[in-house]
Amino acid sequence: MAVARVIRVVVGAILAALVVVGVWSVVNPPAADEPMVPVVAPAPQAFDANGFRVRQLPPNPSGVSLEMLPLLQPGMSRAEVEEVVGLPNSAEVQPVGGAGGRATYHTAYPIAHAGGGGGGALRPPVGVGPCGYVAFEFDATLPGHPLVNVHYPDPLF
Repeated sequence: MAVARVIRVVVGAILAALVVVGVWSVVNPPAADEPMVPVVAPAPQAFDANGFRVRQLPPNPSGVSLEMLPLLQPGMSRAEVEEVVGLPNSAEVQPVGGAGGRATYHTAYPIAHAGGGGGGALRPPVGVGPCGYVAFEFDATLPGHPLVNVHYPDPLF
């Protein structure tokens, strides 16, 4: 009996709320001079097997050109850098290491005029890019992993 009474009270409360909302929408209709704004659905997102969102940027097998370098500024997030230069080859992303009192890591791209491709992992001492590569140093301790430095062979071109 008590359960039936509780169900009756809950159903009655729901019906009362629906009546109140219905009356309110009749009494307060949207103004005719206010334009209806269409709702735009967000672009579909890609997710990996673990449920993490995957950025869909093209890889950059052709490398970094001289025209791309002036677009990169220290403090840009890794995502902003990759929008300019593309995604690095996974073999050319170094693990996090210590440099200058902070935890940093490097990503490397072949220099566009150096035949492209690259093909091998970036394995020089930390902070030194191999000939034919440009290495970007990111701070792993800050949100967005901002760009700290760009390492390139001297002379570059």
